[in-house]
Amino acid sequence: MPTTTANGRSREEDRILTNAHGTVMVIGWMILAST
Repeated sequence: MPTTTANGRSREEDRILTNAHGTVMVIGWMILAST
């Protein structure tokens, strides 16, 4: 596996995963706060 491709992909996936995780956390907190 080329390091450049793996690195670029990991970076992109990491960004997407972190973004999704943050959104899920915010939604979860909003649900908890409204309960």
